[in-house]
Amino acid sequence: MLKLTSSRLRQLWGLLVAGIVLGALLPYFGIQTNIFDPYFNGHWVHFLVYVAASFLPMLAWRRNTGVAVSIGMAVLGTGLELIRASMEVRSPDIQYIVINALGVAAGILLGLNILTLRSRTSQADT
Repeated sequence: MLKLTSSRLRQLWGLLVAGIVLGALLPYFGIQTNIFDPYFNGHWVHFLVYVAASFLPMLAWRRNTGVAVSIGMAVLGTGLELIRASMEVRSPDIQYIVINALGVAAGILLGLNILTLRSRTSQADT
């Protein structure tokens, strides 16, 4: 079975962030808009993607670094929304910025809870 080391978690996080950036900045084609829009532009999908993107750094790096990288995901989400707004000549969608930030907060809390459980388990083993 594949063991998830911190370097593999960092690679997975990098792929996820690259997917977020590409998905946000690539122009939509007709087939992509018709097939994927009901699924990939939903608020829940944004929330869950940002939960995953802020949860993985909590496990891949030390606690303080993981929190900083995760907070950086909220900044990235805001920046991507501003860039998309300038590319499409529209106003930034505040709903997506808030949803992304809530996803980051949920991912950080989830990561901190798992780290706390891990430390308690390792203390109980000794």
